[in-house]
Amino acid sequence: AAQRHLSSHLRKVAADTRKNVAVGAIFAVSTLSQVYIGIKCISFTGEWQAHPHVMSAQGALLGLSVLLVNVEAWLINRLVNIFTAEEGFYVPEFHEHRLFFTKLPGAHVCDLCRANSALMYRCTVCDWDACPACFQRQDKATGEGVLRGDKGVRMTAEVGRWTYLRRTMHLVWPHIPLFLVALACLAANAAANLFLPNFQGNIFDHVISAHHACSADERADDCASSKRSFYRTVQIYLVLSVAIGLLATLKSLSFSIVSRRIAIWIRKRLFKIMLSQDIAFFDGMRTGDLQSRVSEDISQMVLPIQYSLSSFLSNVILLLG
Repeated sequence: AAQRHLSSHLRKVAADTRKNVAVGAIFAVSTLSQVYIGIKCISFTGEWQAHPHVMSAQGALLGLSVLLVNVEAWLINRLVNIFTAEEGFYVPEFHEHRLFFTKLPGAHVCDLCRANSALMYRCTVCDWDACPACFQRQDKATGEGVLRGDKGVRMTAEVGRWTYLRRTMHLVWPHIPLFLVALACLAANAAANLFLPNFQGNIFDHVISAHHACSADERADDCASSKRSFYRTVQIYLVLSVAIGLLATLKSLSFSIVSRRIAIWIRKRLFKIMLSQDIAFFDGMRTGDLQSRVSEDISQMVLPIQYSLSSFLSNVILLLG
């Protein structure tokens, strides 16, 4: 069956080439027609004084013909695409969308058995692939890499953005004191960064003023005052830089501790849930997938709390400042 589908796919590729040639010819004819109408509009002459209404109607019709040519070209193109569209394979008990047999340029991973293959039955709607071996079975209840229990395959529901946000707040809430400390350090760090350019500018201003004041007389009061202002500004700048470094360290440490605590809590809860699953669950899931869920996937899940959230809030404060 896979060989027949491959032959059909190759014929489809050849048919797509012919279809593209036909669509290109339609586009060329449409373009030439519009160019011809444009030339006619430019070179159009008539007795405007004698018959103004007739000539206005003729000009409007010439302009309308351009629109009609585009509509006709679009309808023909649409008709060609409809008649040459591939129906695909629709097996509701295997996948909720139509699958199209495709020969991919490189080896892709089957979403069921995790095998690498260049020949895939692909769903373009949800980016889902199935190798020919899994497609021939057409039964997810007996394949690996499928979430199922003793009662059959378990369907996973779509989760929206607000649901993700609500779940994130639920995870952060037990560690809210440390999280607030991290936010306070983040706000103080961002606020201190707002003042650094001001002090840098003041340092340059004091250098310039001291240069002008001390060039005439180094013993003058203006020269000594400029030097004192320069040293005082440099001291404030150094203290502010050290404070920014300490706040950044404390912020990173706080976010890191919060994310690690959340990861540990999720790992414990996930492991507890795994132990209470049916035997069919372990028949469908591979050991490597379970290990990846407990280790790598959870680490990637809490990573935005440690980096993305802090960067986002810091940029917002800098933007408002």
